[in-house]
Amino acid sequence: MRARTLVRAGTDSPKETELRLLLIRHGLPEPGINVPMFDETGGWIQDPDMSYEREKVAVQYDGSHHASPAQRRSDIFRDENARDAGWRVVVLTQWDLNRFAPGMEPTAVTRVRAALVDRGWRPSPGAKQRQHPGSGPRPAPNRRRSDADGR
Repeated sequence: MRARTLVRAGTDSPKETELRLLLIRHGLPEPGINVPMFDETGGWIQDPDMSYEREKVAVQYDGSHHASPAQRRSDIFRDENARDAGWRVVVLTQWDLNRFAPGMEPTAVTRVRAALVDRGWRPSPGAKQRQHPGSGPRPAPNRRRSDADGR
């Protein structure tokens, strides 16, 4: 029953669902799915995989089929048109969904959060957020005494 509450119509792939749930689990707002994007004249630009309309942040998950030369050209054209219309486009791959160490935030979360904050979004007070390695005080390294130290 809980899984049913997480299902969203219109998602193009299981990886897009995985990404959406990852963003939500890390305290980011739920993005819209395949919401049409228009330019200032009302002309259609694209339907990004996920988006935050108020902040004008589009999130694209590029799976392996995006590696072909023809698809890459199409994706570049797609993203340039969105940027020309004032959108920030975050393109993510499987690599960005991975956690590289326990407690480390996946780069997908870090990059989407940064785009949202850059566009004026602020987390709710008291919202639980995981710290990204390198973004805060670091513990002092453990120094091991040895005979070479003369101690």
